[in-house]
Amino acid sequence: MALAAVQGMAWAGWWWLWWVVWVVIIILAVAWWTPLGGRTRIYRETPLEILRRRLANGEITTQEYEERRALLLRDQPPAGPRGGQAA
Repeated sequence: MALAAVQGMAWAGWWWLWWVVWVVIIILAVAWWTPLGGRTRIYRETPLEILRRRLANGEITTQEYEERRALLLRDQPPAGPRGGQAA
């Protein structure tokens, strides 16, 4: 019984280590799953970029490109106070 008490006393001062380990695990998990400072951002092609890429790859003709581009630009809201569209 005295040995068990001594072993229990040996760990009595280390209880905080258990919580430190869990805090470190949580911090690492959060850092792993969240982009910090916007460094990693998922890039998504716009419809016009997809259209340009398809024209460049030869998937569509110039005429199809112009028709679809006109439809896309017609459906877009104005681009801010200047109202100009970047082509």
